[in-house]
Amino acid sequence: MSKRFTEVKKWEDVWFRKLPIKIKCFWLFICDTCDNAGAWKKDYETASFFIGEIITESDVACFNDSKERVYITDDYLVIKDFIEFQIGSLYKEGLTNLQKSCLDLIKKHLSRGIDIKTICEFTGKLRVDYPKATSIGKGIGKGKGKGKGKGKGKGKGKGKGKGKEETPHGEIPVINPLKVIYRQFAHLKITVEDNQKLLDKGNMQKALDSIYDAIENHKKNTSYKSLYLTANKWLNNEKKWDKESKGSQPKVTPGKYAKLPAQTIGGENE
Repeated sequence: MSKRFTEVKKWEDVWFRKLPIKIKCFWLFICDTCDNAGAWKKDYETASFFIGEIITESDVACFNDSKERVYITDDYLVIKDFIEFQIGSLYKEGLTNLQKSCLDLIKKHLSRGIDIKTICEFTGKLRVDYPKATSIGKGIGKGKGKGKGKGKGKGKGKGKGKGKEETPHGEIPVINPLKVIYRQFAHLKITVEDNQKLLDKGNMQKALDSIYDAIENHKKNTSYKSLYLTANKWLNNEKKWDKESKGSQPKVTPGKYAKLPAQTIGGENE
């Protein structure tokens, strides 16, 4: 059974306290049944069935009384605070499976024209681990680039040329969710985007994870330069091995790669 956090103080919130009973139930229903990116596909018939009251599009207006809590699209309702409350930061390394699932859903919704990342940032609720401020560009202090001496601007510290304006949180980075690291060990790493490329070639995620494990455990993996290229070559060699064996030899599974000779699994210079 799936589990989610709940805000126990919502019962003390004047907004929630004054909601009609059926709207309270509707709010709890979409919080429980939305996906891991906070998007609930509109299905008022199902909501009405489980709540025991007729729910319509007009009831959604109650959610945005006093502030915008739900972003409304043609097919979805997006709970703006959901990612911050349930998922946490999406920009750190070593993401949990739940956070990886959230990133995948953000990508899918973006293809539908729903930019959940931007929707959440409009409220200032998307938790981003901003780096410490370093003035890149105009700032007080010594600078390199255009002009010498002190410059005018809000930034502080040493800077080179023109750059992004600072905020109280430091520079706001433009981070592409697809560039987030999916797997990393030693000097090798693979991004969510490159992992998706391997999936698009017809590979299963379970098989890819086994390949990554095998490469990590391979004694001579220090000679590899790219986890994406190495994994791709190992997968191609597996397919070639299976084709040549034609049942005369046992099928090679990803978990056995670490035991195979280097020449069998793709060499040492990927």
